[in-house]
Amino acid sequence: MLERAVASLESGQLQRAIPKARHAARPPRHLQTGFWQHGASALELSGFRPLTAGESAHDDRPAKPTASELLEPKLVATSFLLDFLYPNETQSYLHRVLAPRAKENRLRPLRRRQYSVQHLASIQQPALLSATRFESVARTPADAPAQQSSKAAKSKAIKSRAASKKPSSSPTTAKAVKTAKAKPLAEGSLDKSDLDVSWMRYQHASLKAQEAQRPGLIMALAATDEYVACARAAALFQGLPPEEWTDALLSAAIRSLAVCGKFQAALNKFKEGLQFDHVGGMQYIVARACAASQWQELFRVWFDYSNFMKQHADKNVPFDHLRFVPNLDTLFAAFEKHIEHTGLAQIRMENKKLFSRQVLDQLRHLMIRSVLAQPCKPSRAMDIVSRYDNTAYYQLYIESVLQSIKHVQYPKSTMRQLGPTYGEYRQRADARFTPELLRGMFRVFYATNRAGLAQLFEDWVKSDGGMDKWAYENFLKVYADSGDVAAVRDLGQRYMAAFPDSARKANYHLALVDAFAQSGDVDGAENEISAMVKSGIQIDDRIDNLMLKCHVKAGNYKEAKAYYKTIVERSVPNAQTFEHMMELHSANGDVDYTLAVFNQAQAAQIWPSESMAMSLVAAYLVNGLMEEAEKICEAMTRLGITSTKIWNSLIQAYATAGKVEKCFQLLPVMQNHNLAWDHDTCRAILGAQARAKQTAAAHWLLCSAVADNLLPVTADHFAIVMNSAIDTKQAPRVDILATEMDRAGIQPNFATHLACFESGFVRAPTAERTTRLAKELVQYMQKLADNIDAPPGQRKDGPYTAAMRDVTELNRELRDIGDALKLLIDKREIALAEDLVTLYAKIRPVSEQGRHMPSDVLSVIMGAYLEDGRHERVLELWAVLLKDVRRRTENPITQKTFPAYAYHLSGPLAHVAKVYHATGDGKRLLAATQAALDAGFQFTSATWNTLICSLAELGQWEPAMGWCEKLLMPRWRGWNPQPLPLAARRELTDNRVLVATQPAVLSLQREWLRLRKLAAWSTGVTAKLQRIETQYPRLHHAFQTADVADLPPTWGARGGRSDGTPGEPPKSLNKAIIKEALAAVPLQDLLTMRLTMGAQLKVIKERRARARAKKWGRVYIPPRGTRRRF
Repeated sequence: MLERAVASLESGQLQRAIPKARHAARPPRHLQTGFWQHGASALELSGFRPLTAGESAHDDRPAKPTASELLEPKLVATSFLLDFLYPNETQSYLHRVLAPRAKENRLRPLRRRQYSVQHLASIQQPALLSATRFESVARTPADAPAQQSSKAAKSKAIKSRAASKKPSSSPTTAKAVKTAKAKPLAEGSLDKSDLDVSWMRYQHASLKAQEAQRPGLIMALAATDEYVACARAAALFQGLPPEEWTDALLSAAIRSLAVCGKFQAALNKFKEGLQFDHVGGMQYIVARACAASQWQELFRVWFDYSNFMKQHADKNVPFDHLRFVPNLDTLFAAFEKHIEHTGLAQIRMENKKLFSRQVLDQLRHLMIRSVLAQPCKPSRAMDIVSRYDNTAYYQLYIESVLQSIKHVQYPKSTMRQLGPTYGEYRQRADARFTPELLRGMFRVFYATNRAGLAQLFEDWVKSDGGMDKWAYENFLKVYADSGDVAAVRDLGQRYMAAFPDSARKANYHLALVDAFAQSGDVDGAENEISAMVKSGIQIDDRIDNLMLKCHVKAGNYKEAKAYYKTIVERSVPNAQTFEHMMELHSANGDVDYTLAVFNQAQAAQIWPSESMAMSLVAAYLVNGLMEEAEKICEAMTRLGITSTKIWNSLIQAYATAGKVEKCFQLLPVMQNHNLAWDHDTCRAILGAQARAKQTAAAHWLLCSAVADNLLPVTADHFAIVMNSAIDTKQAPRVDILATEMDRAGIQPNFATHLACFESGFVRAPTAERTTRLAKELVQYMQKLADNIDAPPGQRKDGPYTAAMRDVTELNRELRDIGDALKLLIDKREIALAEDLVTLYAKIRPVSEQGRHMPSDVLSVIMGAYLEDGRHERVLELWAVLLKDVRRRTENPITQKTFPAYAYHLSGPLAHVAKVYHATGDGKRLLAATQAALDAGFQFTSATWNTLICSLAELGQWEPAMGWCEKLLMPRWRGWNPQPLPLAARRELTDNRVLVATQPAVLSLQREWLRLRKLAAWSTGVTAKLQRIETQYPRLHHAFQTADVADLPPTWGARGGRSDGTPGEPPKSLNKAIIKEALAAVPLQDLLTMRLTMGAQLKVIKERRARARAKKWGRVYIPPRGTRRRF
């Protein structure tokens, strides 16, 4: 066939005469008509043959399909037909019209047939045999993308010098070789069409012109990754005499053979080049041997190369392209394993004359540097640097990662693992801290690793040049965002001393005011602004926003609104002004004013920000409107205004409500919106599982997060699972979690110390270990308070002195201070409890007067006074707390507290109820309760049940009946309720879900029973009972359906005495305390107690059974066949 003859032509190697047809001759262009019969109409083979004299290079026909069109799956069958119908000689031409081969496979021989669509559309990776020249293995130029783009721009302009000149004026071969030396492969390569044109011209040139064009054409063809071009370059180099070889030409030839998959030929060519004192192409031999794991060939050629380099020290071969070998870290591990299993003795025997341990170490050093400069996986890098213990390897890997993240986005897990690597590097005596390394690590640690920033600050101070201006300004911002006033003041003075010109600018003063604003110190911020005015620094809108922020952080609602009004009257507010005001209103739970400020921002044509969206969502979540908040999240996300923090707050709200399924449903929603999960997401999910009592699942999730290292796991995550284990009576699991946390290298915080102490207290309250854990808890608090005002350089080592005093993190640490204080009081460690309160007052100086003491802390103190019988002290603290909370949380417009502070008096009022119950003052209890409700406060379910019992027993039966019927009885499920569905049980874990308890209903029933006895003697009582039945139908039904068997057993005179004195409430007994108390009792006495209590229990059960049978008109029959144990 004519088309087969045309397809089998190989220019420059095979000339075949094509017989002419007997019928009328057609132009050579129409010799491809046979292809249309086989479905190959999209392929263009006109470039395979030289143009005739009468045929122009460009005609009016439409352009043929491009390479991207040839990648479509519809041409797969075409490639199959071509490969099937035509001989093997057409293989090189067929692959020219197919998709480019995957670059990691370009060293392998071409397969004959490739049918899959996946092969045609394979992902392109960096070329293994990249001819780009680098200055060093360790560093990549910062303008690498710019260089690549410049190369692409030059590629069309670079032409073959020999092909562009006329044969009559072509230079000599020696001059062409010199030109080839001066023009390395790194300059770029020709386009495929230009190479084809140059190749056609080379074929039609004279022998003398071909000799002049050959060196330049070889290097141009070898610079590509095309099989045909590299095969042509290798063929041209075969015709080049050895005296005309150069290192660059030999390197191009070896690279061409390697691309064609002829590694043995490339190896022979390299050895032949060594005989003529040429060492070019060694880098490609090493790369191919490593990629194919041909270690014996690698050893032989490396020893030959090293022996040659000893005699020719002026030659240099760059091995920088080894970093592009795929999976080089895995190959290096195989290389080390091969040496270990083969043994140095065997390698020495195979290379007797050339073996040297120093030369072998040079090869290992080259591979290590290439692996670290790739850069490889953090785990592999840590194995390498820890095994070979070389500071240069640490620095090389860190700088490689920092250089790569400028162009490639690395996973967050890799960035986190870079921190421990830097931590080991900085502890080495010969570590060098360059400005580029320190700046790169600052960007890695910023906003994610405060402890790493503290270490970086120390290293920067100890570095040769000290801190530069960039470092001072960025660390000032970091300390200001943390609210560390002492650090900002100390660093600012150093900054102005090192750079006197900075005193004229307001950077230091702005950072100091920002630190005061972040910590909520209004007086400090105002004093600093006064100092700025005296220094002649002009006050601008930045200062106004910082002062507004200061009032917001301090919780000064009235002052913040007044300052905001001043800003509006003075100038046009910017986005930050609206963000601060929305943050203020959302923190209070004021939805109306939050929306009002948002509408004002919209009227001012300010585009909503993430902070505004966060404020809107937070305002709805504070009021329990989770579905509306979710709609806002979705609407803002459609506008591109979203963040992981916003969705985390929504997940946390659902977790608090016990809706664990909804929490897991929101996780894929975040991924659909391209929002990555972070440590707060993991904390919310763990909290949801803990709320649902899924301790085992939470523990498994935590272990998976630690093992995968996909999220930064902190001590807070372990504390959540520890508390869940305690709540589900799995206290031994806490010790397991503490061991796992220590194994993971996570430092314990206040919450984990508290969980360990509580676990020990639950199991063995009087054990020595429990006392030691209590002391460790207070000692940790002491470390937090050490040198609270000292500058960073003078602070002692501790959990927060080293990691800087971040106000947000410090508040998170101190949120469990109330629980710790209660636990110490329950253990009767009064001295430790006093020390804890003193240390807390030291960290929070404003709490010494009790004005800003948290309500949970005061509630615990009130409970301690109540246990000691100091009732007057409890009432004094209640008066102080009520006045302070109303001052800080009252809405000036509605005269009621903000929704965010609605439950601040729930715990303290429960203690007040017990005080009034002990003193028998029901009127004052009723007045206190009514005053709190009128102020807008709300109470939890436990507090309401305590109030109902106390009011009912103190003669305030009617108000107690009204509140119980309205608030608690809607969820009443009877005396013997059936088990609830799982979702409903999880919802009841929220203490804000109100439901009546049986003791509260029974306390109200006592008065109802008394009235029923008097109803027969008084018409007024009868009318009252009828009114009660009408007004309180749920309670009336509960009273009527109560049974004697439903009454709980009592340990004290709960019903009260005959003189009207209220009885004592039941006291809970700790099982661990009972066990320790019974441990000293003799065995005979314990057996006697067992028999006696067993007999009493049997009598109680029989009495209840008889009462139940009598109620339903049945005859009681004792159970038969039961084993009598007593």
